[in-house]
Amino acid sequence: MGENALTFGTGLPAPEIGYHPNVPMDLYRQWDCCSNGRLQEIKRSPAHLRASVLNGRKETDALRFGSAAHMAILEPELFSVRYVAKTRCAAFTGKDERCRSIGSVLLASGDIVCRTHLRDHPINEVVTLLSEEDHKACQEMRAALARKRRAANLVGAAGAFELSIVWDEQVEVRLPEGEVVEVPVRMKGRIDHYSPDLERGTLLDVKTTADASEESFTRAIYAYGYHIQGGLYMRGAKALGLPATHYTILAAEKEPPFEVGVFRLTEGALDAGEQTAMKLLALYARCKHLNDWPGFPDRVRDISLPEWAWRATDDELQRLEEAWGL
Repeated sequence: MGENALTFGTGLPAPEIGYHPNVPMDLYRQWDCCSNGRLQEIKRSPAHLRASVLNGRKETDALRFGSAAHMAILEPELFSVRYVAKTRCAAFTGKDERCRSIGSVLLASGDIVCRTHLRDHPINEVVTLLSEEDHKACQEMRAALARKRRAANLVGAAGAFELSIVWDEQVEVRLPEGEVVEVPVRMKGRIDHYSPDLERGTLLDVKTTADASEESFTRAIYAYGYHIQGGLYMRGAKALGLPATHYTILAAEKEPPFEVGVFRLTEGALDAGEQTAMKLLALYARCKHLNDWPGFPDRVRDISLPEWAWRATDDELQRLEEAWGL
């Protein structure tokens, strides 16, 4: 195996093992090593992970809004500098009338113009434009957080925002012929807010959601693998000797009234997440070691309904009997 056998060679090598503050997100994403994101992708199949890495991350409106809301909640002063709401194009037409289009490009001069009037003007590439609706929503989310004392105290605790961590895992892999090998894997993670002195070490993760109620967000934790991320990040922090006792998620709703829920994952949930992460990491390490990224198994599989669907079916049958006397 060569030096880069455990990377895809699609980005930059990760820095030295340790914690790295103030790393720009764009740079962090280029570090070519295993992450929670890659483990979430490989759950579907190794082929899907490989395609995702080689094709790159596609920026969507949802991702842009999530990044903006994230900064508005954690670092509102920086948000006010990095994000600006779109306004009507500042340019004038040949008839000396103000352009009626909504501007989509911020110029270095500070003016916002539409693509038609962009021409050769230098562009401000640091600031991101948001729709007026999204910009206002981000501000409302921050205001809602400020009204929650415990949530605001978590965000305001002394510590580091956007702390990037890098560590190594020695993964035991069983090869198809039965041989067991130990494979080193370079890992990375990005902690939204780390407070070493808060309750003997707290990792805070911010998630935007449609519904921050306990019942709904409990399902979201499992559906999106937030417990897997929690277990992995706690493991990484401890590997670096960082105090880590609690993993807390701040769930912020994206629509009015922009309610906020704060959830601290139990030790059992984190343990389940860590076990799942390490099983997925074993699959990742084996695929990298063999340079083989298989898709779905080539076989016919019997398939039934999930457990919840059986209960729903019973309820539906009963409703039909009662309504129509069937």
